[in-house]
Amino acid sequence: MTEPLLGELSRLGLTTDEARCYLALVGRGGLTAGQLCSATGVTRGRIYDVVRGLLSKGLALETTTTVRRFEPVPPTVAVANLLERRRRENEELEQSAQRLIESLHVTAATSDVPPSLLEVIRHRASLRERCGQLERAAAHEILFFVRDQGQVAGDLVEEIVALRRGVRLRALYESSLLKTPYLETIHRFLAAGGEGRHVAVLPTRLTVIDERVTMIPLHETTLSARSFTVLVIHHPGLSALAASAFERSWASATTIPPGTRALVAAGPVERSALDRTV
Repeated sequence: MTEPLLGELSRLGLTTDEARCYLALVGRGGLTAGQLCSATGVTRGRIYDVVRGLLSKGLALETTTTVRRFEPVPPTVAVANLLERRRRENEELEQSAQRLIESLHVTAATSDVPPSLLEVIRHRASLRERCGQLERAAAHEILFFVRDQGQVAGDLVEEIVALRRGVRLRALYESSLLKTPYLETIHRFLAAGGEGRHVAVLPTRLTVIDERVTMIPLHETTLSARSFTVLVIHHPGLSALAASAFERSWASATTIPPGTRALVAAGPVERSALDRTV
């Protein structure tokens, strides 16, 4: 029973020694400093620091006798004191965080260092995380050039969340993908509210987010490739140019019929960290 109580008291802001001493006071009534040491194992050199902590946090009272004696504050009052102390700490932390944000904005605004326009990603885990971050930050529209099975092997979690936030998602698929089992994933994307069309050939894999960020691989990779390089380019002009190319291809692309079955059965394809994006 003692260990769970120690854990709960620690979550409310007590040190382990403070929690032990408070439980000893509650269980045995008033104790002297020496008795607390014997009951809890806290050393005599530390016991008064621990007691001061309990006094300052509203969990103990010092009684005036010939020998210093400490009484427990009733649990209802003691826990309420801890909660109020934690609320104040959280409020102060939020205020401190807001001041930090404002100071960092000022620092960024006055800095002579230009913002980074280019990110280079070479690790699969980093790519997956960065793709998710960028999709979660999208406000208006995401455009996808999808030309291989690795891009449609994902679970669509980020895409569905973006669609529910009102972000428009459009994907241009290379027609060969309609001949694979991953056509089912394409249909799930469409059923969730995404828009898709297909063309015979796409020049590259590409993602454009809000016409401000473009993601593009530097070279073609297979699903099992161990090395690759993906560029994340923060350049509105380049993104607008890529979006314009997308619109031209979109205008002449063919709509994907709902419920179409894959024309040719294919074997299982290894999931790729380049899912959905590049």
